[in-house]
Amino acid sequence: MPAQDLQPWILLAILLVTVCTTYFSALNLALTRASRSGLEREFAERGRSVPGSWLLRRTIEGAHAASLLRTIGRVTISGLLLIAFTGVGEGAHLAVDTLLYTALCAISIIWVITSVLAASIARHAAYPLITGSLGFIRFCVLLFSPFLAAVSVLDEAVHRLTGANLRDDESDEELLDSIQDLRQDGDIDPVAATLLENAVAFGDLEVGSVMTPRTDIEGMPLTDDLAEIRAFLGDVRHSRIPVFDESLDEIIGILYVRDLVRYFGEAPQNFTLRPLLREPIRVPESKLVGELLRDFQRHEVHLAVVVDEYGGTAGICTIEDVLEELVGEIHDEHEHEGEVAAAIFSRPDGIYEAHGRVTVAEVNDRLGLEIPDDGDYATIAGFLLDRFGRVPQVGDREETAGAAFVILAATPTTIVSLSIEPRASA
Repeated sequence: MPAQDLQPWILLAILLVTVCTTYFSALNLALTRASRSGLEREFAERGRSVPGSWLLRRTIEGAHAASLLRTIGRVTISGLLLIAFTGVGEGAHLAVDTLLYTALCAISIIWVITSVLAASIARHAAYPLITGSLGFIRFCVLLFSPFLAAVSVLDEAVHRLTGANLRDDESDEELLDSIQDLRQDGDIDPVAATLLENAVAFGDLEVGSVMTPRTDIEGMPLTDDLAEIRAFLGDVRHSRIPVFDESLDEIIGILYVRDLVRYFGEAPQNFTLRPLLREPIRVPESKLVGELLRDFQRHEVHLAVVVDEYGGTAGICTIEDVLEELVGEIHDEHEHEGEVAAAIFSRPDGIYEAHGRVTVAEVNDRLGLEIPDDGDYATIAGFLLDRFGRVPQVGDREETAGAAFVILAATPTTIVSLSIEPRASA
């Protein structure tokens, strides 16, 4: 039968199958992206909690069923287009140009309508779409149950091979989705929302990501000379001081400044510092921050020495470092306004100055730069150490990533501060 004789009904069939396939695709994407908490809230608002409870246990199977129907639909669209261009039977005309036209039309319909349009529907109306399709989803799951059982076996095999544990990640994502929904609806204070989001992320943080690095530790060598101790304490404003024997790799205890108060009068006879020191907690960099917080709760010492894989001191972590991950920056009464100012500030000449510990992400956001952040570093000092290949000296200059960087202050081991002059793009 020639193609022109088939045109009316074949075009109608293509239209019908395209609409159905778009629906299947949108439903699959909606089921894949929907969170359990979001579904529960949608079902409750629409009075569908009872029928919806079934789907809460079978969401993945529903998504697989919709995916199967989407695949069938897309194959059908391609077949119908081929018939529309070539016809069937003795009147069929198959040529290279005909196949090319068929492929172009199929790609256009499948991508624009059943992919892009379906994704837009799923993004803007996921929960209403699922709620209105509860009966259809249940029917499809029952209809395709043999296929879904086979897919479930395959999914479990992949799970065992990879050793992945998705339950915790999915729970965290659901919590974050719920918090974001409440924030958008204005049902939660923004500060409370931020606190809750930080609490969710808190469980995956490692101590190594929040500690004060070794190069920034203000430790005191062990001594029984009170005058020397007082002089050191006058130069720092910390209430807890790591005390080491010969190097920072040998921290023997933590000195609480308040424990020295009774010795601030006349110099006592036979003063010894060691009995005043408190035994530090020693933890690896990979220890979870939440576990360290529980360690702090069990001990009287609220400062931990973070050790690297070789047993050396990698840094220190205080209870304030941990709590700041939840509530944001904490400043005490000993910190003056100049000391808590932004770590990046602009000068009248348009050049910026930054502390070496400022993160690359913060510099990029503040200055609109595109400094690579995929290297083995997190701070701007680490980036420049990587670029120089050595510890630079004061005055050393490096032009890269759309800016000129000049070292303003440095120690023998790291960069303390620098200037950044963004270059206008050509």
